[in-house]
Amino acid sequence: MAADYNIEATLAFTLQKFQMIDPVQAAYNSGSSWQEGHNYFMLPFLGKRYTITYPQGRIKGPDDKEPELQLRIIMLHYLSHAQDVSLVHEWISFRDLPGGNIYMEPFTKRAIKPMVEYFGNQPQTLVKASSSLGGRSSDIGDFSVVLKVFPRVLLALVLWEGDEEFPPSGNILFDGSAAYFLPTEDYAIICEYLVRLLKNIKTR
Repeated sequence: MAADYNIEATLAFTLQKFQMIDPVQAAYNSGSSWQEGHNYFMLPFLGKRYTITYPQGRIKGPDDKEPELQLRIIMLHYLSHAQDVSLVHEWISFRDLPGGNIYMEPFTKRAIKPMVEYFGNQPQTLVKASSSLGGRSSDIGDFSVVLKVFPRVLLALVLWEGDEEFPPSGNILFDGSAAYFLPTEDYAIICEYLVRLLKNIKTR
């Protein structure tokens, strides 16, 4: 019950911040589309488009369904936090994000470790599963994919093959501009969600 209360309180606070933004500037900063006459944003998220009404903050996906609460909060955070900053196209680790060092252990446990467990011994399936979300192969590590989570948020999922001495390993990397678009905690949630989503795609 406490957790439900906390997330509802977080949503209420997030909506207050969202309602204070300049929608035209927010659309420019975030790379989303502001529909002036209809008062909503069109925001791409992992290859799908979501409508977000302003100032109400109601969100609908392409299936006309509302996303889960944590994702709704993250989408509102993105529109509220995004700054007029370009991607730097240099990769950093979660540890390099503000406060990331503090949360590195739970991030590893909830996102990196499951990714390696699901895909480490069959890394080609990571590339294949990611393609349905708009992912593209990259030359980082032995196998990797780059995914555009939001228009200004790029992630790289990286795997290294194991051998007789070492098991497979992996990492999740972020564009060096990441801190200008979302709080660090949101990146942890996104990565956990993304690995779970890719696992479900793999096992279909």
